[in-house]
Amino acid sequence: MASVDDLKLWSGGIGDVRFGVDPEGVVTYLKKRLGEPTEDSGYIDAYSEFGSCPGSRVRGVRWGDLLLLFGDESTVVDGRLHFFSWKYGPMSGTALVPPNLKTEVGVTIGSTVSDLRRLHPSVEIFSDEIFGAGFEIERTLSGTLSSTESSGRVTVLYGGITCGE
Repeated sequence: MASVDDLKLWSGGIGDVRFGVDPEGVVTYLKKRLGEPTEDSGYIDAYSEFGSCPGSRVRGVRWGDLLLLFGDESTVVDGRLHFFSWKYGPMSGTALVPPNLKTEVGVTIGSTVSDLRRLHPSVEIFSDEIFGAGFEIERTLSGTLSSTESSGRVTVLYGGITCGE
């Protein structure tokens, strides 16, 4: 298995794969680096356990705490199955699997609000009545926080088009 060091989380995809590409190619790429997925939902209705996703079908493929979503419609591509989102954050337990996934500049689970501001001076830090504390680096790179204080920590990272509640 290859190292996860080249699996940078970014606003346009993960590692060397971009949003909009064929699902099977993405799954194969990640299997080479992370092994077999721990879960694969297959294609299901877009309104599902993943939230209200764009289009009519969605598929979630999970490697521990890393979830990739594929569907038939998004702002990236319309009318064919493609990769449109990733989420990295703890499902349960304390040790992340796979460990040490980071953005291109080093933001990861546990990074502080101070880290975010230093690494991304234009980051928007906010608190929402329903969803709680969060941040947005770009429209397609965001996350949740334990608090908006300088010592608050990143609890989940999102890339791509997120599914609504």
